[in-house]
Amino acid sequence: MFFRLHRTIKIRLIESFLSSAVSFIDESYIVEKKEKESMVKHVAHMVRSYRQVFHDKLFILYSVALVLFMSLEYQLNNYVGIRLENEMQKQPFLNWEIDGILMAGLLRTENTVLVVLIALFVTSIVTRFKDRHVIVISSFFFVAGYAFIAYSNSIPLLFIAMLIASVAELLRVPVEQNYIGSLPSEHARCSYLAINGMSFNLSQMICSFTVMISAYLSSTVKAILIAITGFIGVAILLKIGTALDKRVKEVEE
Repeated sequence: MFFRLHRTIKIRLIESFLSSAVSFIDESYIVEKKEKESMVKHVAHMVRSYRQVFHDKLFILYSVALVLFMSLEYQLNNYVGIRLENEMQKQPFLNWEIDGILMAGLLRTENTVLVVLIALFVTSIVTRFKDRHVIVISSFFFVAGYAFIAYSNSIPLLFIAMLIASVAELLRVPVEQNYIGSLPSEHARCSYLAINGMSFNLSQMICSFTVMISAYLSSTVKAILIAITGFIGVAILLKIGTALDKRVKEVEE
């Protein structure tokens, strides 16, 4: 009689049978119930974690260097764009008339195109040299390129400076990320990454301060200050480079 039933009814009967069978299966994975931490305990745990991060001088110095470098990169969309708009007159270049606003846009475009084109070849270049050598040398040229962009109004020289800064940035970033992944200790990784995540806000604050004081200082003085800011970061990397490699080696072992 079962085989004479309508196909839909057969399917419903099979589904009902399977549903009933499943109800007899016991769950083998038992979640351990943990006591709910009080707010005081939770805050105390956070304080201990952040205290440990701030006692890690190597990580803090490295984070300061990254903030200084990042602040230079953001200058292109802040102070440099304002300076070019105010100071750069229209200049002929390859049958174009380029003013400061257009120049700032072209520099951002050049940076984006270079990142897309060169990123594929960066890894093979970086792996041939020691990490600390790569990050120090590339950071030096990165700072030099952006310091020149903060000063010059020459179209060809601005393009060359952006080329140097972009290539240096691409060489620096893989090593930079490798250090970021190796420096935090396993049990406090979230706290380390939270502190490192503040780099964006701090670098933006430096850029805002730069724009604010640019109204009172000449372009030459501002370019010098930007260069000093970046080279302080390079000096920090020179100081801690050996310790960074030692920490990475310990983590890998």
